[in-house]
Amino acid sequence: MRALVIGGSGQVGGALVAELSARGHEVVATWRSVEQPGLIHCDLGDAAEVERVVAEARADWVFCSAGATWVDGCEKDPEWAQAANCDGPLAAARVAGDVPFVFFSSDYVFDGADGPYHEDASTNPLSVYGRTKLAGERALLALNPKALVIRTVGVFGPEAQGKNFVYKLWEQLRAGKRMRIPSDQWGTPTYGPDLAGATVTLVQNGARGVFHVAGPENCPRTEFARIACESLDLDASLIDPVTTEELASEAARPMRGGLNCDGLARAQIEPPRAIRDGLAAMRDALPRD
Repeated sequence: MRALVIGGSGQVGGALVAELSARGHEVVATWRSVEQPGLIHCDLGDAAEVERVVAEARADWVFCSAGATWVDGCEKDPEWAQAANCDGPLAAARVAGDVPFVFFSSDYVFDGADGPYHEDASTNPLSVYGRTKLAGERALLALNPKALVIRTVGVFGPEAQGKNFVYKLWEQLRAGKRMRIPSDQWGTPTYGPDLAGATVTLVQNGARGVFHVAGPENCPRTEFARIACESLDLDASLIDPVTTEELASEAARPMRGGLNCDGLARAQIEPPRAIRDGLAAMRDALPRD
């Protein structure tokens, strides 16, 4: 099969490219801000470019892992968030026609009052990021009966750009710098390669609708950081637990977030591995002096 991965230069997209290639599929992948050899440019904010890239790819499957993921940045620029998280993916889906289309979303579509959340839980996003992701979900599911929405949270693992939470923790603490981490934000950290593996299996099995793909442990971000310190031999005393209010972020966060993966269980697909196992698998990818 031939797959198009929009956002193949990013963390989730890169894991998808690796997984699809390992399973023998032909892959076309795109980049927006960080060029990578062999990938083609595609900006979700440019409808004409999106339509051209999708039409030329002639893919059997389309995965849209790109989007506006900087939560505070979305709050500052809601037009870009709408373009990247809803309008751009919708333009891609229109050109793709009735082929399976995979859209990646987030636990930020929920308000965080009582997570982890099941697939059929009531949505109530608190931020521009969450609202535009939810708008993207609804538009794509209404357009394409073969659409698959994958909600995930706290993705970590090997990443070409080295931007996820574990990389930041590694860089800061190894340099002897302190790091402020919210103690009141809960989630279910997800190992990226396992997210990609579960997603590709769902597509191969003809799944459609909404599925949650996330790790099995629900914990505060400070606990995730503590486990990372233990697993990666980092100095946990450099972590400063703070409240979300103290961080004075632009956008509201769901406090008790995270995702329940009952849908995966019903589909007989293994969920992503536990945090410590993911960190052990990731360890060799971390930069060394």
